[in-house]
Amino acid sequence: MSATDCKDESKVAKKLSDKITVDAVKICKELDIKIVDFDNMNGNCGGYSFKDERKIAINPAFTQANDVMMSTLFHEIAHALLHTKDRKDVNTNKGCREVEAELTSFLVCASLSKDFNADTSIGYIKNWLKVANNKLTDEMSKHVMDTANNILKAIKKTSK
Repeated sequence: MSATDCKDESKVAKKLSDKITVDAVKICKELDIKIVDFDNMNGNCGGYSFKDERKIAINPAFTQANDVMMSTLFHEIAHALLHTKDRKDVNTNKGCREVEAELTSFLVCASLSKDFNADTSIGYIKNWLKVANNKLTDEMSKHVMDTANNILKAIKKTSK
């Protein structure tokens, strides 16, 4: 942005995010992920995924206006895309899986200029890195970047 004539970067980011519609159903359909009924009575749970399945459940309180819930949506989509039986390093421990999903969500939200709670996300990543023995491998990073890119492509395609 500094190489352009733009004086206020926040206006560009706001205009970009205002034009993007996030439709969970359309995005999941585009990514071949099934949304199932949410049946978790824990009020703190925004959503969940099913290991080795392309299925997620999102709390019915989810709305496009709720950026924290959007972060949860992208986190669960990331699990559904990243953590399948087809993945070569399928033995990735829970800590690594959570780091990958949250980093993916973080990148998608930041790319969309969504006002999610970055501090909470960073704390979540730090906590799960400890469980993962503080390992963020090049392979994990590549999975995260590829998955974030795929989600962003699906958002772009479905927001037309």
